[in-house]
Amino acid sequence: MDAVFSRTDAAAFLAGVEDGLSEIPSRDADYLKRFPVLLPEPDGFLLRNGKALSRCGVDPGTAAAVLAEGIAHVRGRCDTAAGEGSFFADWVGAVLVDAYLAAQGGPGSGPAPRAPETVADLLETRYERRTAPGGGAYYVRRTGTIPVILVNATGLPIGTWHGLLADEDHDYALIVPVRPHGDLFAGGIQHDVTLQREAGEIAAIVEGEGLDGVHVLGWCNGARLSVELVGLLAGRAASLTLVTPMLKGIAGIPAAPTPYARDLQMILDLVRKDPRMAAVFTRKLAETASPMDWSRVPRDDVKKAEEIFRLPNRRNIEALLRPLLTADSLANVARRVASDETHPTLERLSALAVPLMLVLGSHDNIVSNRNTLDTLGRAGRPHAGFMLLGAGHDIHDLQYRYLRRALSHFIDRRRPPPPTARFRALD
Repeated sequence: MDAVFSRTDAAAFLAGVEDGLSEIPSRDADYLKRFPVLLPEPDGFLLRNGKALSRCGVDPGTAAAVLAEGIAHVRGRCDTAAGEGSFFADWVGAVLVDAYLAAQGGPGSGPAPRAPETVADLLETRYERRTAPGGGAYYVRRTGTIPVILVNATGLPIGTWHGLLADEDHDYALIVPVRPHGDLFAGGIQHDVTLQREAGEIAAIVEGEGLDGVHVLGWCNGARLSVELVGLLAGRAASLTLVTPMLKGIAGIPAAPTPYARDLQMILDLVRKDPRMAAVFTRKLAETASPMDWSRVPRDDVKKAEEIFRLPNRRNIEALLRPLLTADSLANVARRVASDETHPTLERLSALAVPLMLVLGSHDNIVSNRNTLDTLGRAGRPHAGFMLLGAGHDIHDLQYRYLRRALSHFIDRRRPPPPTARFRALD
């Protein structure tokens, strides 16, 4: 290992490997008891991933040595098997290379570090609750000089953003709006509110605070609201970052839903026609919060076993379903989705005058990456786009360190983040 890590820290490399691999048990604690970690064959990995490695400044000789050291470590700590050519094996190879980059001062990986406080406690102690002139409530971080508005997914509890809200190593004066559609902490959609009204209330917060150079960070179905907000802020806005955005239902963009989105839309269509159906579907949707039954998947079924990458952090499973678990909320979700899809998203995207960064997960089962890229392409919207290998929908939590690094470049330094073996620039 000395030859590879003559200028780096071997302990940091091994810690980085552990951080990356921890994403698997963070999704399912029992997965590695049933399935092996699939390992790449170094020459094959280098052949398939040479372009990505070159972009992050790792030459083939260094990469081969890193793979050899990393594979030996992985073999010593868990059950492994040859997986040459599989996505899982290439993901492991990328984890090893990124651990090497992290040991040189590059990005860390793995889930967000967990502070002991709940998000409610964090906002109570480290943030100040204020009220805008128009009546909208919001929280502002007590420290930080760079204003960043956090636009959470509509209807989801703010708790999935625990990592960013608790992180004391950034300089963001985070603003967390208390949006009128529902409870900030419990989630759900209790009130039928349009995104235009919410965007107006958040813009009033910025106006009341007298802020300029405001960065907007939006996730999931908060994307359209974020786009509308940046348009309202006009010269006060500095940038827009969209993380795994939901941009479906746009006229002229061919539908390419994930199986999850397709099935959910069928339910929402039925509920919108007859809200009394909501109570029936909430019971069925609650059943999807159960952990995946891996006992039914053969140990050698590589493709099915790779479904692990689509799963969220297991602590977020119920939170991600929260808007769908009561009849009233589900009925309001159906109304809000239909309302959101009338938003002139293409026109607003085309008119944006701020830099845009896009962060996607390769295994997002909630939103369609194809839909997102087609939408931005049709809008003619230049952007810094990235795909994180092995990530699903909750990158802001399960791969928080990657998002944090991306923001530190895009917001703090006003330039796109450099790619890594896993965090790949979209051509």
